Amino acid sequence: MAESKSRPVKPHVVVGAGIAGIKASLDIAETGRKVFLVERRPNIGGTLSKLDLQFPNNHCGMCRSLPGLSGGRVPQFCLRREMGHPNITLLTGAEVASVEGSAPDFKVSVLVRHSGVVQEKCISCGKCIDACPVSVPDEFSEGLAERKAIYVRHRLAVPNIPAIDFAACTRCGKCVEVCPTAAVKLEGKDETRVIEAASVVLSAGFEEFAPAPMGQYGHGRYKNVLSGIEFERLLCQATPGRGELKRPSDGKPARRIAFLQCVGSRDTAASYCSSACCMFALKEALMAAEMDPMARPEIFYMDFRAFGKGYYRYFLGAADRVKFFKGRVAAVRDVPGTGDLALFAAGKDGTISERRFDLVVLSTGFRPPEGSAELFSKLGIDAEKHGFAAVEPLDPVRTTRDGVYVCGPISQPRDIPDTMAAASAAAALAMTHSSAPGPEQGSVGGTGLKPQDTARIALVLCGCGGEVSSKVDLGSLAARAGGGFESVETVPVLCGRDTLDAVSAKLAASKANRVIFAACLPYRFTAMFRTAAEKAGIPSNFVDIVNLREHAAWVHEAEGAADKAGTMIRMAAARLASELPRQAVPAKTTPRVLIVGGGTAGMTAALTLADLGFESDLVEKTASPGGSAGSMVLHQTSADPAEFSRKLVEAVKANPAIRTWTSAQIASLEGWAGNFVAGIKRSDGTLEKVQCGSVVVATGGKRIEPSEYMYKRNERVLLKQDFDRLLVSGKAKGASSVAVIMCAGVRDASKPWCGRSCCSEMMATLRALKERLPDAAITVFYRDMMTFGFNEDFYRDARSAGAVFMRYEEGVKPQVAARGEKLVIKASDPVLDATVEVEADYLVLSSAFGPGDNAALAKILDVKLDRDGFFAEADVKFRPVDFMREGVFLAGLANCPQGLEERVTQGRAAAGRAAALLTRGTLESVAVTVAEVDARRCSGCQVCVAACPYDARVIDPETNVIVVREALCTGCGACAAACPNSAAKVAAFREKQVMSMIDAALGL
Repeated sequence: MAESKSRPVKPHVVVGAGIAGIKASLDIAETGRKVFLVERRPNIGGTLSKLDLQFPNNHCGMCRSLPGLSGGRVPQFCLRREMGHPNITLLTGAEVASVEGSAPDFKVSVLVRHSGVVQEKCISCGKCIDACPVSVPDEFSEGLAERKAIYVRHRLAVPNIPAIDFAACTRCGKCVEVCPTAAVKLEGKDETRVIEAASVVLSAGFEEFAPAPMGQYGHGRYKNVLSGIEFERLLCQATPGRGELKRPSDGKPARRIAFLQCVGSRDTAASYCSSACCMFALKEALMAAEMDPMARPEIFYMDFRAFGKGYYRYFLGAADRVKFFKGRVAAVRDVPGTGDLALFAAGKDGTISERRFDLVVLSTGFRPPEGSAELFSKLGIDAEKHGFAAVEPLDPVRTTRDGVYVCGPISQPRDIPDTMAAASAAAALAMTHSSAPGPEQGSVGGTGLKPQDTARIALVLCGCGGEVSSKVDLGSLAARAGGGFESVETVPVLCGRDTLDAVSAKLAASKANRVIFAACLPYRFTAMFRTAAEKAGIPSNFVDIVNLREHAAWVHEAEGAADKAGTMIRMAAARLASELPRQAVPAKTTPRVLIVGGGTAGMTAALTLADLGFESDLVEKTASPGGSAGSMVLHQTSADPAEFSRKLVEAVKANPAIRTWTSAQIASLEGWAGNFVAGIKRSDGTLEKVQCGSVVVATGGKRIEPSEYMYKRNERVLLKQDFDRLLVSGKAKGASSVAVIMCAGVRDASKPWCGRSCCSEMMATLRALKERLPDAAITVFYRDMMTFGFNEDFYRDARSAGAVFMRYEEGVKPQVAARGEKLVIKASDPVLDATVEVEADYLVLSSAFGPGDNAALAKILDVKLDRDGFFAEADVKFRPVDFMREGVFLAGLANCPQGLEERVTQGRAAAGRAAALLTRGTLESVAVTVAEVDARRCSGCQVCVAACPYDARVIDPETNVIVVREALCTGCGACAAACPNSAAKVAAFREKQVMSMIDAALGL
């Protein structure tokens, strides 16, 4: 590892437990560092917990943000049900009171408010909620339903523990009376905790714009006018099997549905674009169409902003199910006596027409969360003009206070992939202020047990505060399960800390070497029960947990519940009886990273890794690092991209932790996560092998050169970057008119993607044009202006300065011809419904980045490309910088077209992900059960190698037998399903065990 400054071993504080805060916390915790995750609500998940599906793949996917490999024991669970990590302390109902000091010596005061429920005592039985007589509108359901004064935010809330809304609570005491564990406390005091922290990550999310003040749309007056989040909750309630999509006013089917875009965005009150609304509305429209084939959703928009990876294809795929109307709706009116809604919108000819719909959905914009100004003041950071957290223009996770970093929409409206990348980037910078502790000891095996040792199973039965014991006689349950247990312990409530400690002590004193916990909620208590067993010397793979409450007591009457409980325990005992000891073998990792590509993303990754104490090999195929940013002249934020790139190059060359290879390429990559060997080939043909624990792919992209618009056939037709140089050098003097054509070479059948940053970067050119040639006429031909986020302000500035924007439609591109020394651009204007002709001295083409020549490298690295030729990440929403191949990460233009600041963020994110993998020094499987190989049956056919999604299996060339890399195995069982010889097995579910469980279930 690289030499690094002496840093304290201190925890980090993450403020806000939405998906950004969860991701940042997990990345930091994976390195062994401690994290305090502070959330003002009673539960985590933020706005994302209200959404069921995500575009452009229409799945949930929250669990995909979980770490794939871990030095600690991190279960692979659903984040909608649980979020646990041994290094994360979750403080809910809490807020930051002050932040004093400086990094890495912050003192963070956190006020933890009395929730009314003692979490350690609560068993989530729900009796308090049932008993509460007070009902109020439910904010999680956006007022479409009610909740009690003591409540759980939603049925899958994390933690799944009620809290009291003291503003609504009458203190009648009924909840106290029915609580079986005395967990409800009406009286209590708030607590202030002072945390000595190395850094702070702010991820406080956003708030949805409240549209009621915009009276022209009728929100709050007409029941059938909903916000986007309200409609999402309506969709969730009407999922197949639970009901139809009906309008709130009268319960009639909602089929004519209008989506109105930019409500609370792109106006005088909030000039910015909220970035995610267009795609969010499209997803909801498609969900409605899928739910009811007779639904006819229609989206009213100004510019449809499908700028993310895969988004434009998603947009094109919706054309046969969703209608699109370009224009802003002036007003919505109720049609008396019908419940219908009349929309008044201007058509292409400018005339106002009336349209009728069953439902109107307002795509409401993002706002800074309530209290953000006060929070910024406490954190000692500045706000920008819109009220979001101020950040550095080209490094958008850095705030104005060193050691305080930001991620997610608290700094600017952004979509999930950008939020996830920023979360990993913020985590990486946060970790530069602390050192990770040494690796913790812990194993799923290793207690000295031998395969021939007799199984001695202890049974621990939990009455679950009466939830189980009221249905099942615990005293006779051991006998129903077949008896033969080493010991049987019955407790009223098992999940209390004191009770678990007592049970652990009794297990240690007994001769038991296996244990069954028969209790409830395995998601919540799995880690607790396994920890108690390990304290008693019983390894995790000798622990089984039977869910008596949900699977027996709650779903059956007394006799049936008892029978099923006995059967489940009998099956668990049968499996454990033939379970074998397993000693987890940690694999050492190489603390060095190979970075492929020396552009902005690659250099940023290398420098971030150096700050984290890791050495790297930076391989650049050209004669010098720098990438495309070095040739950029203008940037919309007024930052100097060329100077920024030059400083990165200097910093890389001066850093002793970075070995730079120029005129070199990757020739081979062997090994696995933590232990790769790469072959680097220089231009003279020499080949050198280097060891590395991780790989970052940052190979950049290739600027698309359009084959149309007379490019390369007329010297006055220039790509944007070439015109920028001409303009800045003063060689464009005398030009009286300049035309611009956007989307040159993209967003067509051959390249169906958006260049993402092209529109925003063109605003810098227009600004420079007006500054240098104030009298020049500027005409911009565009399709949809993709100036998302705060870039919308630059678009407004360009229009205010006199640039004329003329829209052209798909399939009707502008035509370009020469007329003397002038260029003539003809285009069909859909607003004027006429052909417009413009003369110009120069024609500037805005072209995007496309994929580089990635096929050969993808084959070497054994990673995938998407259909457009960019590298394919593990998940486009939740793992934007991870590959499916563990240990290999992705950043920058190699991923997709993106702006300079996004390349910096992804470079930092990839570095943070690599650090999370390598900091612990060893890798150990997170799975309690891993695959194994019966060498006698293995034919070496390698079918299982192809089936394994985690690169956890490899052929031993000497024995021709498959070997399992335990550290990479998750125990998914794909190998066992694929193996034609039954040589691939999954520990804990071998044939003998599975058959014995079946026999036990049948009573044989």
